[in-house]
Amino acid sequence: MNDAQTPKPLDRRQRKTRQAIQNALLSLMKEKPLSKITVSELAATADVNRKTFYNHYSNIQEVRDELDQ
Repeated sequence: MNDAQTPKPLDRRQRKTRQAIQNALLSLMKEKPLSKITVSELAATADVNRKTFYNHYSNIQEVRDELDQ
């Protein structure tokens, strides 16, 4: 089996970062619609850098989709 095909499990730091981003999105969605939330605003609320956000997600909708799972 090829290692490139098997996603590696997230370590504790990665899980914590993703959880912070998801919680920040939930918090912001209480204030405004998803279409009005920016990546910069989401990253600032989650207390992560924009680059860190993009290391985990390609866009805000991807975060939203993950929350629905």
